[in-house]
Amino acid sequence: MTLEEKRHLYFGYIFQKEYAPFGFNKYKDSLNLYARKKLTKKTITKMLFFIEYILSKKPFDLKVLKYQAYLYKKSKNNIGYATTKKKIMLVKDAILSTGNGRSSETAYHVIYRDHELDIFKLLKIKFNGTRKTIDKFRIERLYAKPNNQNIKGLFFNVKAFKLNLKSKKQLFIF
Repeated sequence: MTLEEKRHLYFGYIFQKEYAPFGFNKYKDSLNLYARKKLTKKTITKMLFFIEYILSKKPFDLKVLKYQAYLYKKSKNNIGYATTKKKIMLVKDAILSTGNGRSSETAYHVIYRDHELDIFKLLKIKFNGTRKTIDKFRIERLYAKPNNQNIKGLFFNVKAFKLNLKSKKQLFIF
C-alpha cells in the first residue's frame, strides 16, 4: 500500500457514517476484564471476539490493534499477527506523514484524540498531563516531560473530530 493510499484510508474514515471520534465502547470493559485473567486458549478466543467487535466500530484504535497483535502472537497465529502489524503501521505512517509535530504549522493530523498519546509513545516521549487547545480549537499542544530529545511538546491538528461533516470537504490539505 502506498503512503497516499494509507492516508486516504485513515483520513477518509471520517467521512463514514460509523465514524465517531468520541464515545465509549462497552466491550472495552469486557476486554479489560478478560485481560486480567490468565491467558488460556479460551480467554484468548474470548478477547479476540471482543477486539473484533471493538474494531468493527473503531477500526483504527491503536491500543486495541496492539493488543490484538499481542494475542495473535501468543496464540501463534502468524498470519493474524502480520496482518495486524500492517494495520498498526498504516495508522502510524498516515499520521507521521502529515508533519513533525513541532509547531502548529507542522502539527500531526489525527482523527482520534487517543492517537495523540500513541504518537508520544511511538516517539518514546512521556506526556506530562498538560494539554492546551489553540487556534480556534483546531490545534492541541500536548506538553512532554523532560526527555533526551529536548522536545517540550507536540502539536496535533484535531480539526477532523471538531468539525461536522459539511465542514470536512476541504479538511485534509497537507
